[in-house]
Amino acid sequence: MARITKAQLEEKVRLLEMELEEAHKAIDRLNARETELLALLRYRARVTPKLDRSKLSELTCVRCGTQVSAAVARQANEKFGWTYCVACQAAAERYQAWQRQKKAMQAQAKPSNQPAKAAAKTTTTVKTAGLKCSACRSKVTPGVAKYSRDKFSKVLCMPCQRKVAQRRA
Repeated sequence: MARITKAQLEEKVRLLEMELEEAHKAIDRLNARETELLALLRYRARVTPKLDRSKLSELTCVRCGTQVSAAVARQANEKFGWTYCVACQAAAERYQAWQRQKKAMQAQAKPSNQPAKAAAKTTTTVKTAGLKCSACRSKVTPGVAKYSRDKFSKVLCMPCQRKVAQRRA
């Protein structure tokens, strides 16, 4: 069995450290590329609905532009009036639920025989009652609380969500 000298060992350690540094740089490049691609996907999702939908095929999702099967297109047309892929159908359902919730909240917020200030106070307390950040105890709106529960499994205010997201990244 050949013995390794101290110089050879130091050289191997130096080479491994250089490889590790290159690997870290490659990971950083991949993370940067991922960020770029996510930004492009968000832009595409924002721009695609603005396309002229009349020129799209009946089997093309009007939100993201992907081709769908005839059965999926038929189901989406019956449900939404437009062709959506399966992923975009979930987003459309969430949007419709949000619209229904918004209309229901507006119907509740209509002023009754109470003075205007009292009616406004009542709706404000209904919206934020019991919704507090689990980290800093500040008040949280229902929308922020729902997003936080979905994403982080607990109610967090926006600043605390940013902190948690930075720690995860």
